[in-house]
Amino acid sequence: MRPSRTTHARTHRRAGRSATAAAVAALLALGLAPTAAAAPAARAAPAGAAAPAPTVCGRVADFPQYREIPGDLVVDGTCYADGLLVAGDVRVLPGSSWPTYNSRVRGDVHVGDAASVHLTDVDVRGGLHLDRAASVTVIGVVGLSVRGRADAVTLAQSRVGGAVNVTVPAAVRDTGVRLLRSEVGGWVNVHGGRTEVAQSWLHRGLTLTAVRASTVTESLVDADVTVRQARARVHVGDRAWWPGPPGDWAGTWLDDVQPQRSRYAGSLLLLGNAGPVTVGHVDVAGALTCTGGRPAPVVDATVTVGGARTGQCA
Repeated sequence: MRPSRTTHARTHRRAGRSATAAAVAALLALGLAPTAAAAPAARAAPAGAAAPAPTVCGRVADFPQYREIPGDLVVDGTCYADGLLVAGDVRVLPGSSWPTYNSRVRGDVHVGDAASVHLTDVDVRGGLHLDRAASVTVIGVVGLSVRGRADAVTLAQSRVGGAVNVTVPAAVRDTGVRLLRSEVGGWVNVHGGRTEVAQSWLHRGLTLTAVRASTVTESLVDADVTVRQARARVHVGDRAWWPGPPGDWAGTWLDDVQPQRSRYAGSLLLLGNAGPVTVGHVDVAGALTCTGGRPAPVVDATVTVGGARTGQCA
């Protein structure tokens, strides 16, 4: 039976009493090690040997699971195959789909136009390259960066070694980029769409540009947080998030529950936003700068600022 909303709120209040750093560190230590990491590595071709021909997967009946791919994997159609060991890259062709569980990829994953991938407990040693992808979901590890254009990107209980740089097309209004209980080693840059960052640790900074309704909350950011030219309401630190049942990353915003505090090691910059911006339960080590907001941002008394408060937030 699904817990009641009252139970959710009570549980979240107890969690909120602990420091954000301890909470994020605990979830990263306990919940982010994908089972794929235990699988043996795919064997690379000997030095000087000709690269193996790509392996094509597009029909379930023609492709066994728990298979080693000596070179690249090309997904043409829908490829259901778990436990793969891919020595090269994975290329998901336009309009194709690759849902996989407990797989390892030594190279990169390229997701084509209108294609989708759902990677659960997957270890990608390279990066994710998005060429107008329809939907990308990762629960696992990406060794390098996530870059490109996509309608929807979800990184849930994941580690990304590099940056996350994603542009959401202007025509997309209801989806965007979601970072949920995840750790990112590089800078996170999102342009357009809706953005949700909850209970995550960003080792560099966060920049949101021209986003629609968005929330950044209950997270650690080790550099600046910038929200500029937003087109709709933005919440910074003032909403609590509950992830839902295990494996269900839809999540629930608990607007009547006090969130865990967010901590930003740099400055918070709110620049030229065209919708309401509210800030609460955030500790900002640097400055708080607010300019050109229509209306002016609302910063409540729970916010601490180590540097200067300037502009509309003075």
